[in-house]
Formats: sequence, C-alpha cells, structure tokens
Amino acid sequence: MNATLTQRKYRLVAGLATDGAKTYGIAWAAAFIALLVVSAIIRQVVGEYRDYAVFAVVAIPLVTGILGWSGMYRSYPRALTNGVTRKEFLAAFAMFGVALVLASAALSQLGLRVINLFSTFRGAEYDTGFYGVGLPDSMARAVLWFACGALIGAVMHRVPTRRLGLLVSALILAVAYFRRDWLWTNAVPLIYGDVVDMTEIAAIDAVFAIPFLLAAWVLAMRAPLPPKRA
Repeated sequence: MNATLTQRKYRLVAGLATDGAKTYGIAWAAAFIALLVVSAIIRQVVGEYRDYAVFAVVAIPLVTGILGWSGMYRSYPRALTNGVTRKEFLAAFAMFGVALVLASAALSQLGLRVINLFSTFRGAEYDTGFYGVGLPDSMARAVLWFACGALIGAVMHRVPTRRLGLLVSALILAVAYFRRDWLWTNAVPLIYGDVVDMTEIAAIDAVFAIPFLLAAWVLAMRAPLPPKRA
C-alpha cells in the first residue's frame, strides 16, 4: 500500500510531462522546424541573412510558463478529485517543475546548436546578445516563467471571481515581463556597475522567482477542494 502511494507521486510527474510533451511540446517543435525551413528558403532566394527560428528559442521560457499554469490550474483540481492529497500533488508538481526547467534549458542550447548547424552565414549574431543564450540564464528564465505560470494557476483557484483572477494574473504577468527592464535600469547598475554578465542577471532572476513559487505553494495549499463527482 505504501509503495503504491509513493509511486503515485511519480506517476503524476510522468502524466504532467506526457501531457505537456503531447500538446505544447509538439507545437513548439513544429514551429521551430517551420521557422528553420522558412529561414533557409529565404536565405537561398533573397541571399540575405535570416534566422527566424531563434524566436522559437527565445519563446521556450514562455512555453514553460504555460505548462506551469496548465499543471496548476487544470491538473491540480483533477488530481484532488481523484483522491490525491494536496501535499502529494504539490510534491509531484515541484519535481515536474525541476524536470521542465532542465529540459527547457537543454532545449534552448540544442535549438541554438541546430540553428548554427543549418546557418550558411557564419559570424552573424543571431545567437548572441540576448538574455537566455547561456546555460545559467536559460535556466533562470525557465524558473521564473514556470513560477509565474504556477502562481497564476494558483491565484485562479483562490480568487472569488474570474474577473478578479484575470486582473491579478495580468499584474503578475506584468511584473514578470517588465522585471528585466527594471533590473537593467535600477538594480543591476547599482549592484554590478556598467559591465554586467548575463549570469549575474540570471542569479537575480532565480531569486526573483522564489516569492512567486512560495506564493503559488501557499495559495494552492489553501485552495478550496473541487466538488465531488455525483
């Protein structure tokens, strides 16, 4: 019995990962391949440098955030209805988040390598100069957006009305989206001076994600149970 309950947590992780791969994962891969092909065709026809596939790489943390929201908003009440405890689901959700962040960072690096492999324009800066090109910052971005998605999902379970939930969610998204501009103009110059390494911003982003994750955990633990099936 205890072994079955212990393994149920890992089955939840596998289910979350499988659902994410079948939906958003396949959609992202299709978009990446399509942009890669379009870029190659335009380079051959026009003779100018084009690499639209890099936009798919930049969007990976956003997909991570969507999966964080989907797991918390959709899968959480379904799991509770099926008899899973709050702590059990949140432990599985945390493991899913770790795996998702690592996969997102690895996919970012792999995507850039593939773009470089198919590019005929050497020396162009399609894969440099943006936040997320390095391994530490690609992980930090994924952590932040996963935390953002999880928090939005938890908020939607706790607020009394959908309209208020959408308003709070919009505020959370605004904080996550505009935090980089704030960091560049305020915290980063103050702490590090004019020369800033991307890993330094990654460290700040990782710390920035902590209150999001804690808030998501607390809200989910206090979320009302879904109504039982008739």
